[in-house]
Amino acid sequence: PPAAEVLARFGLEVQLVRQDSWLVRYARPQVPGREPFPPGEATQRIESFAGFVRIDADGDPDAERSRVDLAPLRVRHAGVELTPDAIEAVTLQRQWKIADLQQLPE
Repeated sequence: PPAAEVLARFGLEVQLVRQDSWLVRYARPQVPGREPFPPGEATQRIESFAGFVRIDADGDPDAERSRVDLAPLRVRHAGVELTPDAIEAVTLQRQWKIADLQQLPE
């Protein structure tokens, strides 16, 4: 059953807030004689995806592809020079978090 039905069955009212952010995962340089470092990650909350990302359909209607253009991201890691080939992934994240949970009167 949909979540709204389950909540109504238990007499709960849930208020949600949206949190948008971006995350960049990148390879960290290896140091000879040491264990490899795990990938680095940088993340930042953003107000909204609007104005931050533009998605255009590819010109071929049979291709299920789109072109995604992001606003510039500033990623810093102390002592690491990040180059484009070090970037492993860029993700846009949208999370819905519970802001308030109330028991409804019977």
